[in-house]
Amino acid sequence: MSIENPNDQKPSFFQRTFSIINDQETALKLAQTGAIAGLLLCLMEMGGLAFTYFGTDPITGGKALPGAFDELLYGAIALIPVLLFLSWRVKIGKGYVSSVLLLCLFVYEVSAKVAGGTTNVGWMFAYFYLAVGLINGSRACWYLHKHPQDKASLSKVITEPQPTELEATSAQVGKISFLGWALIVIAFAVPVAASTLGYSSAAQAGEKVGQTVVGLVVLGLVAMLALRGRSAIAHAYGRVAVGSLLGLWALGTVVQQVSQADAEKVFIVQSQQLQLQHTARLTELGKRFDAIDLTTVLSPEKVTSVEGITSGRETVSEFRALLAERRGAITALFNESERFFNSNSPSEADKRAAFDSMEKGKGATLKIYSDLDRVQSGVAA
Repeated sequence: MSIENPNDQKPSFFQRTFSIINDQETALKLAQTGAIAGLLLCLMEMGGLAFTYFGTDPITGGKALPGAFDELLYGAIALIPVLLFLSWRVKIGKGYVSSVLLLCLFVYEVSAKVAGGTTNVGWMFAYFYLAVGLINGSRACWYLHKHPQDKASLSKVITEPQPTELEATSAQVGKISFLGWALIVIAFAVPVAASTLGYSSAAQAGEKVGQTVVGLVVLGLVAMLALRGRSAIAHAYGRVAVGSLLGLWALGTVVQQVSQADAEKVFIVQSQQLQLQHTARLTELGKRFDAIDLTTVLSPEKVTSVEGITSGRETVSEFRALLAERRGAITALFNESERFFNSNSPSEADKRAAFDSMEKGKGATLKIYSDLDRVQSGVAA
């Protein structure tokens, strides 16, 4: 009869999921897991951007509102570098505050999707493992924060090349640095090329170049602070990172401009179609007005017989019904136009321009039909 050794018991699911941290090796492993979870958050943001570009709201799963892609694009441009920086801080074991911020951003992201009703069983499993990774990353960074000797040892392992490691040659550093500068140049060239190809105006290209300059300064300062005291190859990779972010931002703005231009074309065509529909309706009403001859209502043959009087009354009633129908058509024209502008305008600027254009012609249109209605109503009185 064998006696079961308590030490041979398999660890529980909780113990396997949240390992005990008692050395730097375990802390390093869990910190890397947290950093990977942070990178997956970046992918979620980019996935939401892609969904919005193709017309689906990533939060609700319904149709994306006009202008939603623009807002999400600028939000992603601001958020993704932050997520990358926080993930990097977690990876090197110095991000106990960064890990908490990542976890807060993750909770906000999941809460929004749960509230929007777009979660399912598969997503819940993904959210669970992301949460585990971020929590373990926070635990690892907190352990390293509370044990400076392990943190210093880990930092040395991660950030300082060992004497036995293969040092990057100057040629390698030069190639990587050249790639970084090339990406920066491309970031400046993209808006100019877009203007040359007709996707934007020269003024827009100048504005984007100016914004790229500001982005270069900001990202350059962040990279300089983050890489202070690092090796030459680290600075070279920093230039590549800065150039990549600037290039992605520049390409994103061009995509946004092209998407905006396409949406404006569709909006103009749909506006013209709506106007033509109402014009055709008013034209058809005009033909029905022309078909009614009120001059015959008071003719001798119409007022001297019962049949003539009945026919005259029916003619006047039909004429008055047409007047009421035309008033409804005029009201519907402006009401439907307002609803269309509010729900389909590609941007607030396009909406304001559409309303301004409608208001300019609205007064004159209403006056013309009001005067006509008054005259025709007097005739049918």
